Amino acid sequence: MGNEINDKEAKDRGANAIGADNTGVSNGGKGGLKDGKGDRYIFFWEMLKRTALMWACTLGVMIGFGLLLDKLEQVINGRMFWNGGRWLVIAFAAVGTPIHELSHALFCLIFRFPIREIQLFRPQGFYSDGVLGYVKYSRPLQGGFFTTIGEFFVGFGPLILGGLVIILMIRLLIPEISEAIDEKLDAIPLGGTLGTSGTSSSAGVSSTAGTSSSALTAVGKSGGKSTLGSTLGAVFIGFWKGLFSVRKWGILRAFICFYLCLSISMHMTLSPADINNSLAGLGLITGLMFIYGIISALLKAKYVKTTLQIGVFFVFYYLIGLICDLIILAISFLFQLA
Repeated sequence: MGNEINDKEAKDRGANAIGADNTGVSNGGKGGLKDGKGDRYIFFWEMLKRTALMWACTLGVMIGFGLLLDKLEQVINGRMFWNGGRWLVIAFAAVGTPIHELSHALFCLIFRFPIREIQLFRPQGFYSDGVLGYVKYSRPLQGGFFTTIGEFFVGFGPLILGGLVIILMIRLLIPEISEAIDEKLDAIPLGGTLGTSGTSSSAGVSSTAGTSSSALTAVGKSGGKSTLGSTLGAVFIGFWKGLFSVRKWGILRAFICFYLCLSISMHMTLSPADINNSLAGLGLITGLMFIYGIISALLKAKYVKTTLQIGVFFVFYYLIGLICDLIILAISFLFQLA
């Protein structure tokens, strides 16, 4: 709610290589033709699986979390706004809205989208039209690959930079949370599924290597699939364990970080309008994933573990933001009771 990025003007705008088996065809046997056709079907299905899994673990995660966070923001703002908590909406938007709009503006500059007007934060205007900030931009006339990719990054900017800022803030101000999450991730038992031996003696990576790296390592321990739920559970439990382990001056650090993360997460959203403005870029990236599916299927490369590792990285990236939004939702219920 209140994070419009465009005005109306800006809104309007191999398998053959596999082939049939030559030996089977030259012999004139029906079985050769049938086997070759079956091989093409197998290759096509394998290519689709690889493309679909990569899409789901990257763009799918981003779109799903982005729309969920957008819906939560609408519910939270609505509950606070209509129950006399307008000042609370403004307070939680003071940091998140400028970062949201700066994310759009940054990618506009990177991809040379002309910015016509920008308002990073307008609390007074919020009372009249419900808009807290906006960036009005135009699509470059020349178009092309660079511009099409840019449409994706401009639209998805708040999701990309917002999650990064939250993770950096937590690591800097509440390292206890990062350490607790790493500890939980390192405790996930080794496995041997999906082609891994399960004999590694590594206990994971240290917290200094980065929490997201620990998440990837944890999935790699058992190949990914059987550890996915354990990894997400470790992030959730580690977050709360680390938060409640802070003491003395750490409590002040936690309050500052918590406010910043809550404010950023509330506006780390993806509206239907953002998706609509990014359709060309989404289509192009999906096409590149399709090419990846063809090449990896031709090479018969193992892909499940690596792709799920990428998916866990993306889920971890946005899970902290979702936790923060759920906390604000709980606060909105308490505010109504008060």
